[in-house]
Amino acid sequence: MDHNLIPPFIMRTGGAVVNDVPKIQCEDPAVDDHCIPFDDSDLWIPLHLNSVFSCFHMRVPTERELHECEKVSLTPDASDWNPHCNSYEQNERSMLDFEGNLSEIESSSCVWR
Repeated sequence: MDHNLIPPFIMRTGGAVVNDVPKIQCEDPAVDDHCIPFDDSDLWIPLHLNSVFSCFHMRVPTERELHECEKVSLTPDASDWNPHCNSYEQNERSMLDFEGNLSEIESSSCVWR
C-alpha cells in the first residue's frame, strides 16, 4: 500500500493521541511533536510530510511480529464506529453559539448552552 488514508479523527475516536502538527510549524519542536504516541507502551509512530499531508510509513507485519509483538489499535472498535453518524457534527455544533464561540456549560446538568 503506497498511501495510508486513515484520518486523524478516526484515530482520535479510537483513543489514540495524534500530534499532527508538523515540527516545522511548532514554536519549540520536540520529539513527541508530529507523531502518534501510545501512553501505555514505548511505541510511538513518527509522522512525516508528503507535500502538506502528514503520513507514516507502513508495511505488512512479519509472522513473528504478528504472534510476538505488542499490538496497539489506531481505530475504534468496528462495532462502535459509524463514519456516517451525524452525532459528531451535532455534538460539535451544540458546543458553539451562533458566532462560532464556545457556549458556556451549565454545570448542574452538564448541558452546553
